[in-house]
Amino acid sequence: QVRETHLAELLRNQGKYDESITLYRDVLERTRTTRGDDFFGVAVITSLLANVLLDAGRLAEADAGFRDALDRMSRALPPGHIRIARTTENLALCLQAQERYAEAEPLLLDAHAMYEAAGYDATRLIERLGTFFEAWGRPSEAARWRARTTEV
Repeated sequence: QVRETHLAELLRNQGKYDESITLYRDVLERTRTTRGDDFFGVAVITSLLANVLLDAGRLAEADAGFRDALDRMSRALPPGHIRIARTTENLALCLQAQERYAEAEPLLLDAHAMYEAAGYDATRLIERLGTFFEAWGRPSEAARWRARTTEV
C-alpha cells in the first residue's frame, strides 16, 4: 500500500487528480478492511486524499476529509504533533478556498502556535498567513505577517 500511496501522490503532482483520488480511495478502503477503521494509517490516508480533493477544487469533500483526519489524529497523537499542525493548516487552507475566512483564521493561528511551540520551521505558514490576510482584505494584518518572513 505504501507503493500505491506514492503512486497516488505522483499522480497528484502530475495534475491527474481523478486518478489520484480513485487510487487513494481504494487504498483507504483496503486499509480499513485489513487494519480496521481505528488504525492510524486511516487518518494519514484520509488527510492525503483530502489534499488531492482540495487541489481538484472539490472543497466540500476536502473539508470533510480534513475534519475526519484531524479528529482521528487528535485522538491518536499528543497535542501539537506535526501531523495535527499540518492537517489543521490544510483545513484552514480549504476554508480559505471557500472564502470562509473567519473560520480559517483561528485554525491558521493555532497551526502557527503548534509549529512555534514544537520548534518546527514555520516560514511557509508565516508566508501563507500574509497571503491569507491579504485575500481576506486585511492588509495591515498581511503586512504584519509579511514583516515576520524577513525575521525568520
